[in-house]
Amino acid sequence: MSEHSEEHRPASTPLAPESAEPTGERQAAHQSCSPLTEADLAYLAQAGTLLLAVDFDGTLAPFVDDPAEARAIPGSLEALQQLATRPGTTVLVISGRNLAQLTAVTGLPAITEPTVGDIRLVGSHGAEPADEPMGNLSPERAQLLQDLTDRADALAAEDPGLWVEFKPLSVSLHSRTAEDAEVAARASAEYAEYAETQPLATTTRGKNVVEVAVDHATKGGYVERLREAMRCGATVFLGDDVTDETVMEILRQDRPDLGIHVTGEDPQAKDWTSAAARTVRDPHEVKEFLAELARRR
Repeated sequence: MSEHSEEHRPASTPLAPESAEPTGERQAAHQSCSPLTEADLAYLAQAGTLLLAVDFDGTLAPFVDDPAEARAIPGSLEALQQLATRPGTTVLVISGRNLAQLTAVTGLPAITEPTVGDIRLVGSHGAEPADEPMGNLSPERAQLLQDLTDRADALAAEDPGLWVEFKPLSVSLHSRTAEDAEVAARASAEYAEYAETQPLATTTRGKNVVEVAVDHATKGGYVERLREAMRCGATVFLGDDVTDETVMEILRQDRPDLGIHVTGEDPQAKDWTSAAARTVRDPHEVKEFLAELARRR
């Protein structure tokens, strides 16, 4: 550990006593989760080798109508940069965004040969690591990508607030800004139903989005592979969406690993329960956690 291992904790850090149980709306939505504790933070601060993986949208950055305008809460990326310099600490931002989008919204470089002190970036749910070149699509997958594009474009034309996002390996139909909720729900369901008939496709339903990829990469698969390659003794992951559950499910919780679910302001709006062991409420609490962990490691 560095000189930052002292036991100081600001009053604003969102920690509960070790015996705390979920209360209120968090308990209703996440029966298996409990708030992050002081014991958790002390454990992670002292872990010999730590892999810290963090989602971007909804975790480091609040949701906004225009994804290109999303930015991390001030102080979050700075805390990650500090953590990346700590002995035995590997830091990773992994997102459903493609790598180019992720570099744009974070302002971080896509480092192809990361070393100590660097933050690793991984896009497209683990399919686009900055340090691993992407291969070419097979003709079958390239055709499927085109078919998905055509289908999503046609469905998006049904409402001016529906829009399509194109990535190297996937096509997403977004409904966050749709004007007619019924039209949006119907279009999203139709897109997902079409995709689920395609053997080469992987369908992911997120917050106001249906993403269909032409490969089977997941965030969990990537984190598991990196954890084994780095021989990390402990892994902590913070994420907010159903797409992040592939990571929560591979963690050995709540020791030696720890999954932290970002509940958002309205946890009951989610129709699923996270496999995470702990919760924080929003990107502001994520920032406080990261800053305090950086001070202690």
